[in-house]
Amino acid sequence: MTFDQKIQLANTIGTWLAAIGTISAVITSLYFARTSNRINLRVFAGLRVTFDGDGSPPNNYFGINITNKADRNVVITSIGWSVGKRKNTQFCIQPFHSNLSVQYPKTLQHGESASFLIPIDNENEWLVPFATGFVKTPDSKTLKSLKLWVETSVGERVILSPENNFINKLKEIGRT
Repeated sequence: MTFDQKIQLANTIGTWLAAIGTISAVITSLYFARTSNRINLRVFAGLRVTFDGDGSPPNNYFGINITNKADRNVVITSIGWSVGKRKNTQFCIQPFHSNLSVQYPKTLQHGESASFLIPIDNENEWLVPFATGFVKTPDSKTLKSLKLWVETSVGERVILSPENNFINKLKEIGRT
């Protein structure tokens, strides 16, 4: 192989490497453009206890904590529930009347969190009516279908099962 042929081969390899690099850059930028517009929420829903630190007894709540992990603002427009499967699915929207709870619509910036709280110290105010009125039969089969829905202003939603401490409390109410 002559010197001119080696230079020509090096130019060809360089052209191919440049083309591969360009294609990789386009694919990477498309991936980031597509994922940067997605809503990315971290949601926890379960029983919570707060202590005021003044010697008063603890306060019990059902709490939903939502953190915005996306690079864009997210507006929480409603939170609701579903229970049942297929044709037997029931839905309800959850209001939040507690002074300690945020209200919706709630705008969350990147990294910001919001806590939606329902007091349950008096179980007959929300917990028992929820278990017996909405869930109706809080047994293991029904509670597997219980889902919490977090709705956003752009039509996307996060659907999750509540934490086991809440499921167990509903089972306990169902046994009484």
